[in-house]
Amino acid sequence: MRSGAADKRYSLAINIMSLSDFELEQAKWRNLVGGFILAFGDVEVITHRLWRDHCKGKAPLFKPRVEALLTALNKLEPKNDAIISCLEAAYRLVEKRNTIAHNPTQRKLKYFSMDVLESY
Repeated sequence: MRSGAADKRYSLAINIMSLSDFELEQAKWRNLVGGFILAFGDVEVITHRLWRDHCKGKAPLFKPRVEALLTALNKLEPKNDAIISCLEAAYRLVEKRNTIAHNPTQRKLKYFSMDVLESY
C-alpha cells in the first residue's frame, strides 16, 4: 500500500501523461487551424496583387475585394478560369475563416491569460 505522498506522486504522474496526450491533441489542432489561417493570409496577399493589376483605388476588405475582382476578371478575354475558381472558393470560405480568426472566445481567453500573467 502506498503512503499519501506516494499516491500524490502516482496521481501527478498519471496527470502528466494525460496532459501530454492532451498537448499532442492540441498541437494537432493548433497546426491545422494555424495552417488554415496562414493559407488564408496567402490568399489575402494574392487578392491585393490582383487588385493592384485589375482594379483602381484602395483595396476594400476581403469580401468586397473578391467580389470586385471576380467582376473584373470575368470581363477579361481570355478568362483565367483557374484564378476565378480559386477566388470563388476563397469567397465561400471567408465566413469560416472569420469565425476562426476573430473568435471572441479566443480573444477572451487571451485577455484572461494576460490578466493572470500580470497578477504574478
